[in-house]
Amino acid sequence: SILRDVYSVAPSVDHVMFPLDPRLGEEMVRGVVQWLDTIKTGVLYPMHYWNEKQIMLEGVELLKLKFPDTFFYVP
Repeated sequence: SILRDVYSVAPSVDHVMFPLDPRLGEEMVRGVVQWLDTIKTGVLYPMHYWNEKQIMLEGVELLKLKFPDTFFYVP
């Protein structure tokens, strides 16, 4: 329901920072998928991946396949 509220105000955004926390295991990308399924996003900045950059990068690669119109900024 929160995503519907955000969508009603901003159905698209240019930039968003979103947690991609490897501690969530297989659920790591779930929130990002829900966000991108609802809100058109130009650039997504993964955050809160702690010292697990490689795991975060694997998640981002999966997201790139599903959301080719979104750029994923990875430092």
